[in-house]
Amino acid sequence: MKHQLQIGGERVNSVVASPDERWFASASGNGDIFIRHTAGNTPFKTLYGDGCSIQEIVATPDSRYLLSGGANGAVKIWDIAG
Repeated sequence: MKHQLQIGGERVNSVVASPDERWFASASGNGDIFIRHTAGNTPFKTLYGDGCSIQEIVATPDSRYLLSGGANGAVKIWDIAG
C-alpha cells in the first residue's frame, strides 16, 4: 500500500527539518511551502510560490533560509526569519 502525505489539500514533495530543530517545512505541488514549529506542530509561516511544483527544499545551517528547487528548474532562496 502506498501512502501520500498532503498538507492543505496539496501533495507534499519534500520535507526538511531546521538544523536547530525549531521548525520543519514541507514543499507542495502548488509551489507553496508550509513551515510549522516542531514543538506542538503549530503553524509558523506559509511561503507562497508561483504555482510551479517544488521538488526539493533544504535549510541553511543557520536555519534562517530555505532553498527550493522547482519543476521548472528555478532555484529560490526564502528568508525564514524575515
